[in-house]
Parts: sequence; C-alpha cells; structure tokens
Amino acid sequence: PLGARACGGQMRARGIVQPLLARWRNAVHLAEYADSVRTSAPFYGACCVVSAARFGSSPFGLRTFDRNADKAGAPSVLPGDSPARVTVVGVGGAGCNAIDNMIREDLQGVDFLVANTDAQVLARSLCANRVQLGADVTRGMGAGAVPDIGREAGAASARELLSHTAGSDMVFITAGLGGGTGTGAAPVLARVVRESGALTVGVVSLPFAFEGPRRMRVARSGLRNLADEVDSMIVVPNQGLLETRAIDRRTSFMHAFKAVDHVLYTAVRGVTDVVCMPGLINLDFADVRSVMERSGAALIGIGEGAGEDRARVAVERALENPLLSGPSGRAAGVEEGAQATGALISVVSAPDSVTLFEVDAIAEAVNSAEKVANDANIMYGATPDATMSPEALRVTVILTYGKDALAGLRETSAEASFRARTAAGSGASAERVRGWERFF
Repeated sequence: PLGARACGGQMRARGIVQPLLARWRNAVHLAEYADSVRTSAPFYGACCVVSAARFGSSPFGLRTFDRNADKAGAPSVLPGDSPARVTVVGVGGAGCNAIDNMIREDLQGVDFLVANTDAQVLARSLCANRVQLGADVTRGMGAGAVPDIGREAGAASARELLSHTAGSDMVFITAGLGGGTGTGAAPVLARVVRESGALTVGVVSLPFAFEGPRRMRVARSGLRNLADEVDSMIVVPNQGLLETRAIDRRTSFMHAFKAVDHVLYTAVRGVTDVVCMPGLINLDFADVRSVMERSGAALIGIGEGAGEDRARVAVERALENPLLSGPSGRAAGVEEGAQATGALISVVSAPDSVTLFEVDAIAEAVNSAEKVANDANIMYGATPDATMSPEALRVTVILTYGKDALAGLRETSAEASFRARTAAGSGASAERVRGWERFF
C-alpha cells in the first residue's frame, strides 16, 4: 500500500515491484543451482554465475533449471529454452509420417506442423497443428501423384502455412519426393518460408529403385525445384537402406519405411540439438546460420563412443554414418569427391567429463577428413548433458558442400539396372504401363 501511494496508484506500484520480484526469483533459482553443482562441476557452475553477472535477468542470459529433476549435481536444461524458434513442417504423406515419428521419439525444442492434400492422412496425424493444402483444389482427396496439382494446392494454402511458421528462426521442410503433394508443394512452401527470413532446410527422401523409373524421374525434378528454394538440403536415398545393409531380408515392408523415418528424425535432431542445447563452448543460432545459409548440399552424422577411446570412435561413427554419409558421397546426396566448405562440430558428454585432449582429437579428425576442405569454415561446441553416462560421449558433425555438390539428380547404377530389367519385359506389359501413365 505504501508503495502504491508513493507511486500514485496501485498499477504503477505493480509495474515497479513485479520486475524486482522476477529478478529476485531468478537470483534464488540460480543460487540454488550453483550451490547444487559446486561439488561435481565447479567450472560449469562458475560459468553460470559469470553469465548471470553479465546478462542480469534477461531471458537470453538466464536459463530455466528444474531444481528437483536432478539431485546429482548436474543441470537439467529445458531443451526449448533456446531463444531461437525452430519449426519442422511435414509435407505430403511421407512428411506427415516423418513428423509422427519425431513426436513418438519425443524430439524436444521444436514446433511441429503437418500439411497435406489428403484429409484422411491429416486426421490420423499425431500433430495438432495441421494445414489442409488446396481444399478447393483437391477437395481433401490428395494430389493423385501429380506434382502440378500439389504445386497448385501449396500455392493456394501458402498464406495459411506462413501464419503457423511466423516468428520461426529456422524451418525444416521434410517430405518424400516422387509423389504429388511432397514433390509439388514442398518447393512452394519452402519459398514463402525463406522469403519470410527463416533459415530453411530441406530434409527429403528419394524413392526405392523398385518404385520404378518414372517415380524417380519425378523425384529428381522435385529435388531440383526444392534445392532452388532452401538454404540447405539433406537428401536421404531410400535405396541406401538396401545398399548399406541397414535392414536385413527379414525386415518387413512397413518397418523398412519406419527406418527411413528414423533417419529423417536423426537428421533433424542433429541440427536441433546444436541450436537448442546451451553449452560451455556454445554454438548459437548465428553460428548455425553462418554455416548453413545458402549452403546447398549438407550431411549430418551422429556418433557415440564409450571408454578410453570414445572420442575417436564417436567422431568416426559420425563421419561414416552409413545412411547419412553413405558408402560413397553420392549415396548420401553429395557428389563423390566433393569437399565440405563448412562444418559444425558439437561434442556432448556428462558434465565435466570431456577432456581437452578429446576435443583436440575430434577436431583433428574432422580437419584431416577427406570430406572437409582445408579452408573450410569450422565451428566447435561442447555441451554438458546430465542424462549421459560419464563413460559416454556423443559427436554431431554437420557438413555443408554448396549447391553444385548436390547429388541425386542423375540415375544411379541400381536404378539403371532396374530400368533395364523393366525394359526386358513383354511388349504387352510395356503397353499396359504406357496406358496407365496416360491417366497421370
């Protein structure tokens, strides 16, 4: 009451007192956290105190900690506490499936959105944010594997999609190429998102060889169109599942496509972990933008190691991830022999467990890799994670190559072989195929 009268009214007093209370709560939370980590991670606790002294009560300087989540002395950082907003958009049937898988995997720190011309697929999605593309164009019945219809539907609903992604700093466009909606609508939606100022990354899959040469031709056309509209492109060829023996002969048809969804999830997580997790040596969103903006083809690998040789094992697994980096650069969406012009390296371990020698070994392994150019723009980050075992270490490597290095635009040997076997069929079968293609 005294404060209210002194300020000339209760509302004016509230405007002064509430910021002071907020500062006091932040100070209490930080003091409790610093006290909890003093014994097991003194250096990390000191960094937090210095950060508080430097940034005060700004939401960009202080992070929120759950005081009851972890009593062992390590921080429990909320993944979504990053000032950068990240949105993942699934376009078409394959894109919707990929988003559902990311939700099941509990991917943190991002917003989800699904967009499709098929109303039934949208109704079954686990994602609450949905956009029906071109309701007046397709009446909710899909694009019929015709990219032109998907493109028209995407253009008709671009404004609605932009209302969902407004304010996003980074947007992933994930889709399966070769059909109608993903192939046609994804480039249109990517263009409006990138024009809004967001860093835009395409994460797409190419068809299996058994899906036929026509579908692959459509996919390659869609890949070229999408590459022109995004900052960076991550290509996951489904055929890599067979060529790298990532699945065996007993794997069911359904589980094979789930494996593709998991690869898409891994690619998105590789970037979001770097953006959303605060670190001792921090890789912030500006670092990610400087490496990935207008960078063209990209690869992402995640590797883990344990024991005395964990750093070498983790970085080798990250650089040789069979589906993201493939048996050859070409299988991963990057032309064979291309060298990366940019790299982001993130090292995640239990608090106060990674050593300087391990960080040096990881950096040396990336610098000396044949995939990385000598003058590449390389940035490093080190992040503590209380959920990891003290014996474990995880390395994420993001490599960017430039648009000219983007592969997947030419026919592979597996596709040529399949086309040759198809051409060897009977004339009647070929005529039936041509007859059906007239409907599309």
